[in-house]
Amino acid sequence: MCTGFPMRVLAVDCDQLLARVAYGQGEQDVTIATLDQEIAPGDWVLVYLGMAVSKLTEREAADIIAFYEHGRVPPIGGTGDEKD
Repeated sequence: MCTGFPMRVLAVDCDQLLARVAYGQGEQDVTIATLDQEIAPGDWVLVYLGMAVSKLTEREAADIIAFYEHGRVPPIGGTGDEKD
């Protein structure tokens, strides 16, 4: 199974079609040639094999990160911290 990772955009170089992105403590350059939406520093993108494949909302990014870290996604409309 192949997975993409949500990463926050730090900088965008439109001439080179690259974005500098961060995940955790790491940073890398990824191509943005595959995106059909404009991005700016502070945005979230889903990165797969060095390519930003889609722009994410902050909530979508947080849900994916939570799933990777904890194996679960908060319920719709909740934070996941609610008691049953």
